[in-house]
Amino acid sequence: VENDKIGEKGDFITSPEVSQIFGEMIAVWFVASWQACGSPKNFSIVEAGPGKGTLMSDVLHSLNSFPDFFKCLKNIHLIETSPSLRKLQASRLKANISDTNNEGVQHGKYDEKIDLIWHRSLITVPENIFSLTVAHELLDALPIHLFEYKEGKWRERLVDVDESPEGFHFKQILSPSETPAVRALLLPIQRSEGNEISRPLPSEGETMEVSPMSIALVQEVAKRIQKSGGCALFIDYGEDHPQGNTLRAYKRHKEVNMFENPGDSDITADVDFAALRRCVGAMENVKYFGPIVQGLFLQNMGALKRAEILIDQPHVSDDEAELICDGLMRLMEPSQMGSKYKVFAVMESNQKSAAGFPIESNTKSQ
Repeated sequence: VENDKIGEKGDFITSPEVSQIFGEMIAVWFVASWQACGSPKNFSIVEAGPGKGTLMSDVLHSLNSFPDFFKCLKNIHLIETSPSLRKLQASRLKANISDTNNEGVQHGKYDEKIDLIWHRSLITVPENIFSLTVAHELLDALPIHLFEYKEGKWRERLVDVDESPEGFHFKQILSPSETPAVRALLLPIQRSEGNEISRPLPSEGETMEVSPMSIALVQEVAKRIQKSGGCALFIDYGEDHPQGNTLRAYKRHKEVNMFENPGDSDITADVDFAALRRCVGAMENVKYFGPIVQGLFLQNMGALKRAEILIDQPHVSDDEAELICDGLMRLMEPSQMGSKYKVFAVMESNQKSAAGFPIESNTKSQ
């Protein structure tokens, strides 16, 4: 079931499940960004893809240490399509949850004071208020188009029925010619901002992925920042350039054939952060920072110092101290999650810096 997909016993594990320090650093980033924007008196927190609710639970627990921030927090919006995960999130946040209305919206209360609102998509989240947004390991789960260069042209890989006895009922095939997706999604990224070819001609058999839904989500969040102010943080695994075929499926932490049991495994593809940079870079009154590697971001946010404070508490045993260190190293070590995972921020254009990011990591402002 969906509840069992995340965690050590599930199909994949996320950073909040590894260490509470991850959520604490996101909370610190929220507070620092809120202060940098003038400490608005009314604002919302938005999380897209809350998973088990672990990240938001850790964030809110940490925010209790910032009363000035907390008293200005008007509501919390969680974008989640799964009814079972919504129940799990409500349980983790110790909130009752209402029945679903016609738009898929449900309501609850955090700490009996702050409104919790669940949404199926960003569409029903109010856009006329300053918002702090986080999306952690969401973009990698959004659909992609996969293309292959064949006989001098880009073609799209499609899914067809597999009637062979040794197959899994479905298989990938190559389109006989260019599809509308090739013309709409792939050809434009072959050009730089100056409309000149910016990369060599592809070689025979070269592949490339494009995720229009990821680009659309980041663009919509940026538009809301343009309109009402705010900051957004996107954290995921991927690279700062287009990639080939990274589409894959996992079951119980092992890679499996994605067609073997459709719907019963975690299907994922690496995020192309360069596409997100181009998207935000083409917009006015917003700017981006990053992407930078997760290990550097956590280090800059003070994760190591936080671990020292936790370990130095008198009630923490040697075994617990070792768990704290192991969890943080897993998040920060380049050979584990520290390098593959990237952090990307979208801010108002008047912000000269972003917490956790080197100033030079910003390459576009209006």
